[in-house]
Amino acid sequence: MTLHRHIPRSIFIPYRQYFITTVVNKRERGFCNQEIIFLLLKCLTITSILKMTGLNAVAILPEHLHLILTVSEHSTSRFMHSFKSFSSQIINSKQIGKSPFRWQKSFTDHLIRNEDELSKLIYYILTNPQHHNTEGFSWVSPPFSGSAQNKLYDELTDVVNKMLGSNQEIKNVPANINEQLTAKIDTIIAQIYNLEKYG
Repeated sequence: MTLHRHIPRSIFIPYRQYFITTVVNKRERGFCNQEIIFLLLKCLTITSILKMTGLNAVAILPEHLHLILTVSEHSTSRFMHSFKSFSSQIINSKQIGKSPFRWQKSFTDHLIRNEDELSKLIYYILTNPQHHNTEGFSWVSPPFSGSAQNKLYDELTDVVNKMLGSNQEIKNVPANINEQLTAKIDTIIAQIYNLEKYG
């Protein structure tokens, strides 16, 4: 595992899959709310679109989350910095919880070296809530490019790119982006993650 600090300078291999773990500041149980889980998935999805990164799997637990990403020219550090900044901004703009939401500064990443290791990590993500004996959310992307969920992702990519135009940097996305997102985007994201009950 590679431990990343505030401005990490790590070597990474593009177009490979990484297993990532990141934790809420002081391990506070910040993800026990369905609205926050939905906001996290929104932020993950929009960040993956803008950073051209494949979001292959995710597990959200009360105080941490796991990801499997296919990274392109952007490093895992750049993706996580953008996602953490963006999600903190969005969650805090909603004023959910008694105190401002914060992530721990560090995260861990691990280069997935073969299909066997990938299969084991996917199983780990899918069973993570049961492993911790807690409520949570887990999801794995369908393996085929023609799947209904991937078509929805392509549709969402078009909508997000049209909405943001040339403003492709997460740091330039306004804090009230959730108000600017259309009901169509919310609906697509709910369908991608099979979250109709959360919508």
